[in-house]
Formats: sequence, structure tokens, C-alpha cells
Amino acid sequence: MNARSSICVVGHVTLDHVDSTARPGGSALYASGVYLGAGADVTLVTAFAQGDAQAFDLERLSLKLSPSDATTRFENVYDGEHARTQRLSSLASTLAPPATGHWDVLHLAPVMTEMDPLAWLAAVDARVVGLGLQGWLRDASPADRGRVRPKRPDSSVLAAGRDCVAFASDEDLRGLPGLLTELRQAFDLFYLTRGEAGVRVFRAGAEPEDVAALHVPAVVDATGAGDAFAACALLALAQGDDPLAAAGRGVCAAAIAITHAGAPAPRAYASTGA
Repeated sequence: MNARSSICVVGHVTLDHVDSTARPGGSALYASGVYLGAGADVTLVTAFAQGDAQAFDLERLSLKLSPSDATTRFENVYDGEHARTQRLSSLASTLAPPATGHWDVLHLAPVMTEMDPLAWLAAVDARVVGLGLQGWLRDASPADRGRVRPKRPDSSVLAAGRDCVAFASDEDLRGLPGLLTELRQAFDLFYLTRGEAGVRVFRAGAEPEDVAALHVPAVVDATGAGDAFAACALLALAQGDDPLAAAGRGVCAAAIAITHAGAPAPRAYASTGA
């Protein structure tokens, strides 16, 4: 990379509880690690309770914090097939955009609808804008003890603009019939990650194309694989790669993510070529 790319990642960092252990997580945290590993300058816009600051290793990031009395926390239970059941136990504050800003990549990576995409797009200028749809495709009801359930996205997400690059997983779309068609109509470029089946690339006016996943000896933790894919693909697009080539680089980052427990150290991504 001849010049350091500038990246703005927006989303809650989280504390994810598995058994008796709480570890840092969140789409924004996983994505930021990929960008750092690629040598980019990364601004992270997030929110958490100050009492939890030491739980996150954010020293290499330019950090913009929204005041919050809480940190977003999930309780996670995995089955033998790595499928996850989640409960939301607390939620940090919403993330408002700055008055203005310019980056090579704006990556909106919510975990639970913590930002208004249209407000961010109106305030920020970026060469490439990526929308990690997962956080707009789920909700948690206190009446159901915070269990995370699928939900249809608000109209603001689908109205974000055809120039945005959208990302979701087949798991995100489960229980939301017809949404895949809506997403294909809303975005000119949409990546659907499918675990071991790889990635399906949807481009306006073209037939879907598949990019195979990389084989790894064993999956340690599938959490964050889609976020790593999205970050690497967005950086590749900003550097001029075509959508299929960007997907090829993205699956390399996803393969690295699933061979680590929790978020890998940024240096793990140095070999992705991003």
C-alpha cells in the first residue's frame, strides 16, 4: 500500500460473555483490527461505560467516544455446529455523526441499530461506504429476556443509497423471507457471506457470482468472520479492486478470523494483501 488509507469505523465495541468469560467483541472491533493490520489510519466511533475502558485494546486507534452509562453486552451460547444464541443484557448510547468528515472508507458496523445511516451519509464524505447490515436486522425484547431475534430493517437502511456496499450473512437473513430480494434491489453491490460455502456477490444487472471460502484445518471461533471479510473487501474496493477481486481478498481475512478465539491481533491480517 503506497499511501495509508483513512478509515472511519462506526459501531459499538461489546463485551461478549461466553460461559464465565467476557471478551471484547463487536463488528466495529473486528473490522478495525483488519484495517490496522493493513496499515491504515483508523478512526473508531463507539461508546462504552468508562469503567470498562481497560477491557478494550484501542491504543492504535483514533478514538471518538460518545458518552455512555453502559457498555453493550451480549450473552452467547454456541452449539456443536458453531450456531449462536444471543441475549442482550445492556446497550450503550447511540452514535451521532460529526458535523463533517472525510475518509477513504466509511464502514458503518452496528450491532444493535445504534446509528442512523442517513445521518452519517449526509455528514461524511467517503470514497467507499460500507454497511454491515447485521445490526439493523435484529432486535432484542426485554419481554423475552433480551433474546436477540431477527427483524426487518428500517426504511432508512434500504434508502441509504445504491452507491453503498452492503454486507450480510445467510444467518442474518434467516427468518426474514423476501429480504434478500429487497436488498438486491436496494444496493448495486451486495455481499452475502455463507460460512463454509463462501461468499455470493450480487451486482446490479448481473447474475450472482460465488467466491469460495478458504479451507482451514479447524474452525476455532466463527464470530467476526463476516466483519473481517467486509473490512478487507471495502479496503480493496477503495484501492481500486473490482468486486470479485475484493471478495477474494476478503475471504482470506475471514479465514484468519475463524482460526482465532475472539478478535485476532491486527498483525494477523498483514498477509491478506490489503
